[in-house]
Amino acid sequence: MKFKPNVLFDMLSNAIQSSQGKASPIFVNDPCYGLIMRNGYNRYAPLPEQMVRQNMLFHEAAEGWARMTDREKNLLRKKATAAGLNYYQYYVKQFSKNRFKHIEAAKNGCADASEPDHAYVGEPFIYLEGCGTLGNCGSMERIYLYFNISAFPRNFVALEAILQIYQVSWEQRDPTGQTVSLHRVTSHWDEGSLTWNNEPSFDPTPIAWSRMPGNHQVMRFDVTRDVNYFLEHNMEYHGWVICNNIRMPLYNTGHGVFASRYNTEYPKPTLLIRY
Repeated sequence: MKFKPNVLFDMLSNAIQSSQGKASPIFVNDPCYGLIMRNGYNRYAPLPEQMVRQNMLFHEAAEGWARMTDREKNLLRKKATAAGLNYYQYYVKQFSKNRFKHIEAAKNGCADASEPDHAYVGEPFIYLEGCGTLGNCGSMERIYLYFNISAFPRNFVALEAILQIYQVSWEQRDPTGQTVSLHRVTSHWDEGSLTWNNEPSFDPTPIAWSRMPGNHQVMRFDVTRDVNYFLEHNMEYHGWVICNNIRMPLYNTGHGVFASRYNTEYPKPTLLIRY
């Protein structure tokens, strides 16, 4: 169920001012209620999860809120104070405006174990493949992506940041449904010289997961927390790498063919930011 932004915000304001919003042990103990400040008084107002149960808030806002960390909410609270709103009101108001930034990848590349010295610079496709154990993982491929998020100011808060990459086709074997992970790259790399033999280091702990989507479909990763973390801490950002985690007793596991930033026919790798 969705509402127009003005209707949504009016419903939220009314809910906060209603008797539901007054402090009560029932609401205080409900994890779906959050403390707000209104006219100098502590009150409890429904958070998105509760409002979804009441069909009062569209699902996307609730999901976005649930993924946010306390640190990200504190950043929103600073902006909300200046706007004269509590931070949850501010979040929904900004979310309802549907303001987006589409950032195309500034660098991309592919590290290919079967061609360990080949750099995929300027090529229209980049590839992703898991580990075929009969070939000693000799056909593995990883995708590297870099977006210019440093262009955003340090006090910028992304309500949602989604990395999108378009799968054009697959070759050798259908990898649809195979689990893939996104990792933070931790050292510098150049698009023109990136190969399997000189690929940069990356954090082995994934920051997001997805599945191979199939031909002519988009694979998405939620990178909201990572983007906000880089901006808040003014950390050096080196991009992300996508890895296929499957291991199969085959010579190859099938690889996905994705559109690179040089592709002129299909959508390029994009970072979609809602703010």
